[in-house]
Amino acid sequence: MTSMPGSVRMRSFLGGLKKCFIEQFWRSHCYLWQLHTRYGQSKLSPKWEELTAGDFRQGIQQSKGVCLLPFGILEKHGPHLPLGTDLLNVRYASLHAVDQEYAIVFPEYYFGQIFEAKHEPGTVAYSMELQLRLLQETADEMARNGCKKVIIVNGHGWQRKPLALLRPGTTG
Repeated sequence: MTSMPGSVRMRSFLGGLKKCFIEQFWRSHCYLWQLHTRYGQSKLSPKWEELTAGDFRQGIQQSKGVCLLPFGILEKHGPHLPLGTDLLNVRYASLHAVDQEYAIVFPEYYFGQIFEAKHEPGTVAYSMELQLRLLQETADEMARNGCKKVIIVNGHGWQRKPLALLRPGTTG
């Protein structure tokens, strides 16, 4: 096997990176077009991250200001389940709940506590101070964006303490 000069390897790497970026760019735009044609003008996506600014405004009106914040965690769930099991489950449950009555669902929120499993690979644990600050600022931002009622859907049982410490009446 012959070795390529460094500049050739770099051009090859950058060419591959550029190709990958262009493919990803088109995939994301095709996905957004599919969303637009699937939901059309009559049905808005409940997913916060999929809405345009105009659709978001319409979604806030349609939901009467009700927004869900699915709250999970990244931790080991035995050798057979993904680290994001709590996130996947709570997001799934939240999205199916809004099939019954429209509300806007905030993207996955995993800024929680799991100190007892911090030694496990892939576990992400934040200090209580940071958890409370992030949760408070997230709720405040949701309120600023028109969410009059933020429903925190808890997908991890040990989150009760930080949720109980959240400043009451944050969102109106």
